[in-house]
Amino acid sequence: MNSQSFFLVSLACFFVHLVAQAQAAPSSVHLYFELSTQTYDDLWTKLRRQLRQPSNPEYVPPNVQGRYVLGPRRPEFYGTPLGWIMVHVTGAATEDKTTLAIANDDLYLLGFRNSTGHWYILTGFGGLPGAITMPFTESNYDLVGGHLNLPTVPLGKQSAIEAVKILASCDHFDTTTEAQVKQALVRFVVMIAEAARFPAIRGTFSSSHKWQQQTFITQTQAKRVVHWGKLSTLLVIWKRTYAWDGDRARDVKDEIGVNGPRDALDLVDFLLRPENI
Repeated sequence: MNSQSFFLVSLACFFVHLVAQAQAAPSSVHLYFELSTQTYDDLWTKLRRQLRQPSNPEYVPPNVQGRYVLGPRRPEFYGTPLGWIMVHVTGAATEDKTTLAIANDDLYLLGFRNSTGHWYILTGFGGLPGAITMPFTESNYDLVGGHLNLPTVPLGKQSAIEAVKILASCDHFDTTTEAQVKQALVRFVVMIAEAARFPAIRGTFSSSHKWQQQTFITQTQAKRVVHWGKLSTLLVIWKRTYAWDGDRARDVKDEIGVNGPRDALDLVDFLLRPENI
């Protein structure tokens, strides 16, 4: 092979590598939330607009009576999300800055960036550059001892300010730091992820008056969070077929008192896209 041919082959390989990297890298959208000047409703308006963006190709149904279905699911739960929603949050002080990395297909909060630009990610996940893996998972059990303990999580502006300060200043992990980071993360899990899934949870803290107070979700609301996937699947199937039956229907009836689609529609907002249906 002469030098010109070698150069052309090398150049082609380089561009193939760049294309492969571009295809592999998750896409990101960026939202900004200034706790000192904005209310939660300001963030919610931006997040809701983003989550309502149609997928390509369009999913059928795109929504169930106004409850929008989220984007395509990643092939494996653990791994790298197909896309990120990066929520950049600034606290009471300008140095208190963190970025929350949220998977766009199921709204799981999977990592954060501290004020010096270093990423931390939950065990089992990838896709954040140079991230340090935290010694715990995304489960409510790891974060707060189980979903039934979510009513102990303080919500509201001051709670968010405290959480940002913890995440912004995190630069190592020991027993004390781990406990603080878990407390900070679970606050944003409730105030962003669960709030997008369940409007009653959002209503606990989102109005301008409640945002200034410390509030908590109820035990009844906490019991519902683990049924979001089932409720989503049931509603999508119902929209397609008008059927409401099977093990999922029995489970949500027995465990959270949902007797049909009307009850489910009263509970949920954004829906998880079902798999294999």
